[in-house]
Amino acid sequence: ITDDKNIDTLKYPFYRNWYNVNIGNYDFYINNDQKLYLYKSNNKIYFIIGHAYDPFTNEYKESNILKYISKADKNGLYYNTINELTGVFVAGYIKNENEIYFYGDAACMMSTFYGTHDNKLYISSHTQLIGDLCNLEFDEFVKELLQYKYYDLFGRCLPGDLSPYNEFKRIIPNFEYSYKNGRFSWKRFYMTDKVNIASSNKDYENIINECYKIMCDSLKLIPKKWKHPAISLTGGCDSKTTLSCVENFNEYDYFSYISVKKERPDAEAAHKIAKMLGINHNIYEIPSDLKNYPKFDLVEKILRANCGNIGKVNVNDIKKRMYFADNEDFDVEVKSWVSEVARAYYHKRFAKKKMPQNVTPRILTSIYKVFINNRTLAKKVDKIFEEYLSKYYTNQDFENIEWYDLIFWEYRVAAWNGLVITGEHQYSFDITIPYNNRILLRYLLSTPLQYRIADKPHKDIQKKGNRKIANTNISVQNVKHTPKRAMAEKVYFNISSKVVI
Repeated sequence: ITDDKNIDTLKYPFYRNWYNVNIGNYDFYINNDQKLYLYKSNNKIYFIIGHAYDPFTNEYKESNILKYISKADKNGLYYNTINELTGVFVAGYIKNENEIYFYGDAACMMSTFYGTHDNKLYISSHTQLIGDLCNLEFDEFVKELLQYKYYDLFGRCLPGDLSPYNEFKRIIPNFEYSYKNGRFSWKRFYMTDKVNIASSNKDYENIINECYKIMCDSLKLIPKKWKHPAISLTGGCDSKTTLSCVENFNEYDYFSYISVKKERPDAEAAHKIAKMLGINHNIYEIPSDLKNYPKFDLVEKILRANCGNIGKVNVNDIKKRMYFADNEDFDVEVKSWVSEVARAYYHKRFAKKKMPQNVTPRILTSIYKVFINNRTLAKKVDKIFEEYLSKYYTNQDFENIEWYDLIFWEYRVAAWNGLVITGEHQYSFDITIPYNNRILLRYLLSTPLQYRIADKPHKDIQKKGNRKIANTNISVQNVKHTPKRAMAEKVYFNISSKVVI
């Protein structure tokens, strides 16, 4: 999205693979494989880029959703309505032809970056695209960070809301951004009040019922939007919970994949669960020999560029993307990502029953990367997180919800998972995530912490949906989260988060 009138879609980097729609003072450039939906009302033009569906109204057509949003806006219920949406998208509206307001999906699984260069506005899902259009150079701090020996640990993502370019920032979940009179501003519109933790069995049971209904209704809508949806299965908690919320197994295909030895236990566990349920389950064996991928080097460059050129793409991930692009048996993959927002991730990662009461920039730096032999760089990262906390969070925010839950949701998941979905996975086919719903995530975060550490809410949703799945002893532990690794990370976190330079 831009007000730059000098873009030529016939040349690099568009090459006729994009279409252009003019809206007010702005031009929307959309890739041919992406979708733009528009609706004009209330002297505003509402838009959705990507896909969305509403498990509360059971609406799955974006054109109708935009009508619903415009009506709600007129009645003062705009935010209530957009909080209901599930999907992978960026959306908003244009007012008075030159004011633009925009926000991401629940966890910003469609990465989106915004900023200005030479007094021109640019909003894009891909930072390298902005860099190419504006001939930008990477920020010096980002260059230094990317050269750090242990940067590749814990995922390719930048601290705070940074992009590779100093003038551009990443949008944050639960915030609406606006651009008018040549300036950006932002405001929080969700998680603005206190999250009340279930204090009785009845309250907890009601939450589980609501979570199950939202998941179940979302999974009913997906087959209406796509002709051939498929659910990727593992033996893990998130995947089993998703499967337990499917009422009609015949509406989906089911699959797993094996690209390396460590993925085989997950695929085999999923196959056992599928067999128990009597549903067909396909295991894709991803060829390991690079001879099977004659365009590997080219695709590697494409995926790195799609992810902003901020780190290497795992070789096996490249193979998977190439394999599925050439062996596409379905048109959308239903993933169980975002679910970890409610599964007390940091408590498990650092083997801690209690996290520090108050968050500091150094705590976020210690969570972000391991800075054992470069404390000078750690101090620079501290500064980035200090600015991030000051920019987006107030003391009231962390009184409404614990910092470790909000930071994991709005920083970690958005900065890393969103980038991978946008930059890698959509190379093969579309992705949808039924957990990616603000109201659902809030419900899950309203359950007691000790329950979430034990994955009790997910297990109880499984019982609500399908006791065969809930009662199976088939499960697979994440190989990245072993007790030994958790203890090592705990020691590092305890020391690093308290060191003062």
